[in-house]
Amino acid sequence: MQWVAEIFSLKWQNWHFYSPLNYFCYYKKLELNAIYRLPTEAEWEYAARGGVHSKHYKYAGSDDLNEVGWYDENGWHPTVEEFVSDEFKVPARVGEKKPNELGLYDMSGYDSEYCLDHWHNNYQNAPTDGSAWLTPPSAYRVFRNSGGRAKAFSCRIASRFRCLPYQAGSSGSFRVVREA
Repeated sequence: MQWVAEIFSLKWQNWHFYSPLNYFCYYKKLELNAIYRLPTEAEWEYAARGGVHSKHYKYAGSDDLNEVGWYDENGWHPTVEEFVSDEFKVPARVGEKKPNELGLYDMSGYDSEYCLDHWHNNYQNAPTDGSAWLTPPSAYRVFRNSGGRAKAFSCRIASRFRCLPYQAGSSGSFRVVREA
């Protein structure tokens, strides 16, 4: 999905959490009769690992992060300054690196991504069916992946973080899952 590239001219401070999604639904004609949601943490990891085609890479699609992701050593598009008129940097264009085994781009590096699950410090008592872990409730949400300004170790598929939804700022993004 190249919708980020289409809204490069927006200033980061003008973005609202739902604005990119609203733009995507309106202009890209997302099927509005369908149900969309954030992926569960298990779904996100399954997709990042390449599903049944997984080759067990450290990053999504390679053991070399430079092949598949953006991070602190390469995380900002070299010509991005021409796209913005303020002091905020923006991520590199999506889809410029190699995809993973499922053809998904930017699952390692690029940006942190929200998952549906509430944050838990470990997986003890986690659901084993891939469903979202929502109890007990937590103010924090699960973020998977990292990128842009992050160190390589935090871009591993196994890396996970917590974040308060209202504090994500310009470092949080999301993918959506369409229910069957």
